[in-house]
Amino acid sequence: MINDKLFTLTSSSEINDICKPFFKGTDLNYFHYCKFYQDFSSTVLVTNPHWVTHVLKNKLYISSNSELKDGFFLWSEHWPQAAKDASLHFKIHNLMSLVKTSKNEVECISFGSTQEGNKAIEFYLNNSELLKSFIYYFKDKAQKHLSIAQMPENKIVYPPHKEVKTNLSRTSKVLQQTITLESPIQIDKFPINDGKSTKWLSRREIEVLISTIKGRSAKEIARSLDISTKTVESYIASAKLKLDCYSRSALIEKAISLGFLDLMKHFNC
Repeated sequence: MINDKLFTLTSSSEINDICKPFFKGTDLNYFHYCKFYQDFSSTVLVTNPHWVTHVLKNKLYISSNSELKDGFFLWSEHWPQAAKDASLHFKIHNLMSLVKTSKNEVECISFGSTQEGNKAIEFYLNNSELLKSFIYYFKDKAQKHLSIAQMPENKIVYPPHKEVKTNLSRTSKVLQQTITLESPIQIDKFPINDGKSTKWLSRREIEVLISTIKGRSAKEIARSLDISTKTVESYIASAKLKLDCYSRSALIEKAISLGFLDLMKHFNC
């Protein structure tokens, strides 16, 4: 029997509120954040509590030892029964997940659409960067919810029951179009995981850090961002503290190793 007071279920309306600005400009109607741990527990936040209850009751979930690999994959190819149930009973079509693995956990973030057929798949393939941007936005806005969901009493625990292979087939015809949101989401903070813990850097800190990686001086950065040199130096000092670095060169080296070059596409600096 599923506990109807489970935080995953009771927090769904607030998770919906966070997702509304994104849903409004797209045909998406479902979002699912899940982090699997080695002890077969998971942190789960969803927009549709009825669907996740159905998944748990019918054991349509995967477990933390599943063979999930980094990248995008479609549920219809790897979890066909779950995809069929979501479409038939909950009007959630073309479920797709973005998976990111690390040594001790697997992060699986899923989206569902109001659209049937290939249109939603084309949207996913054409707007992968938009989806990744929304994930940053979600992690910022849902920090409180993620912290609560990660408490032992709020985790969902279940034993492993089957392995799933997840290599996304990219054979669908891709249309060269992207979506422009009516109200673009503004990402104010970005989570950076250094393997020990997650540090949150502000948008300004990352803008300054990216400019530093590009070899710009504090004066040049200040001029391009229309802030003072002293403010630039304070952002660099803050980034050093958060990333546990003691010199500018060490900060640049660590930032590159943590994937800051991939973040450049989100910033005009």
